[in-house]
Amino acid sequence: TTNILYNIGNTYAKLKQTGDAICFYERALLLSPRDTDIRANLAILNQNIVDKISVDVPFHLSLIYSVITFFTLNEFLVFLLLVILVWQVYLFYYFIGKRTFFKRQILFCLGGGIIIVSLFLFFKYKLHYQTERGILVVSKEVVRSGPSETMSTLFFIHEGIKCDIVKQLDGWGKVKLQNGFEGWVLLSSLKII
Repeated sequence: TTNILYNIGNTYAKLKQTGDAICFYERALLLSPRDTDIRANLAILNQNIVDKISVDVPFHLSLIYSVITFFTLNEFLVFLLLVILVWQVYLFYYFIGKRTFFKRQILFCLGGGIIIVSLFLFFKYKLHYQTERGILVVSKEVVRSGPSETMSTLFFIHEGIKCDIVKQLDGWGKVKLQNGFEGWVLLSSLKII
């Protein structure tokens, strides 16, 4: 299905429908996060969007985010199961053999590895499967202070911008941009990743 999503993204890109193309590339990236073709096409499209939002993120947080987005949820699950299996085998070996300080240190390191991989798994799930994300697929959209056409205009966003959908109400979605700006837009102007 990654190839299908990638090809749909290519089709939208050729039709100059940037928002739709970005959405399908993002969907493909969830299934195949290390695919260089998807990343390259996404980078090209992101260079052409009007709203360029840059956020200064501390190095350690960007490193964690890079690890989380580098692997799929299934890969994290397999890695966690492997670490647990190695820990159990080593625990058995620890109790039937001579207990040394070195063996105890390895046992604690493997336990720490289980905790770290579990945290990465949790954040991967939360980032990609619990937070609903969308891409704006119309050329320009008004962001309002509430879920109604009569509410005041806060700012405008343009096609291709990625946002978190925090809340939905009567055909409106409260969106949060990467820079922290929030407001309400019509859900019909967004496509869910």
